[in-house]
Amino acid sequence: MLAFWRNDMLPFCRNSLIILLIAYTIACNVVADTKMNDVSPNQPRSPQTKLYVISANDKFGFIDPNGNLKIDLPEDVYTVFPFSDGLAVIAKRVPNTNGRWGFIDETGKVVIEPKFNVARPFSEGLAPVITDQGLGYIDTTGRIVIQPQFGSDGGPFESAFSEGLAAVAPHNSKWGYIDKTGKFVIPPRFAYASEFSEGRAWVGIPKNEWSLEKKIGMIDAKGQWIVEPRFDYGGKFSEGLAAFGVGKRSVTSTNRVRQ
Repeated sequence: MLAFWRNDMLPFCRNSLIILLIAYTIACNVVADTKMNDVSPNQPRSPQTKLYVISANDKFGFIDPNGNLKIDLPEDVYTVFPFSDGLAVIAKRVPNTNGRWGFIDETGKVVIEPKFNVARPFSEGLAPVITDQGLGYIDTTGRIVIQPQFGSDGGPFESAFSEGLAAVAPHNSKWGYIDKTGKFVIPPRFAYASEFSEGRAWVGIPKNEWSLEKKIGMIDAKGQWIVEPRFDYGGKFSEGLAAFGVGKRSVTSTNRVRQ
């Protein structure tokens, strides 16, 4: 093939290469724009940089890994949580209330107005919030996707979504698990329920009909018992191990607890 090469072909090849590079760059930009436009508000946001909570002189803020102050929050902010799904919970002092909770983005801008009685960080694209009507869930735009309807006496500490399920309790009722549509997939029948990890969750039932004390067991994502209730407390699975305790005995790690 080299026998057919001519020096006057060199400018043509250079021009062709330039045209190809320009076309490739345009195509990449189009694909990137399309992917950005396809992001759903229910999808978790990717953080731009790692930010850390700081507190000084009764004020809160965020610094980057180099210690540079990135967000300086006003004095009326009295509680903050670390960023999750690109948003951070803040609580502000509001006259004639016990405070109101909302969310800021990584520039410090309030993107979900503080209007909730309580809020907790986002998990899997949804955040538990409490209103006068009870506990519900919002997406990263602040839109309520699961109406406030569940009991909130214990707060939303155990109610974050994990592996597609969240532990909730109807008002004055027992605990069960809902999916992201708000439908119960494991009916409320437990006195206690924790978040799922590695397909398992610790749940509790009363020791007897009249007792406030409970025993802890383990269920799978279908609500079937993996371990019958016999422990006093238990921790979530991580890398195949979970912690549990009986009475005053020390917590013990176990590999795939069996009956």
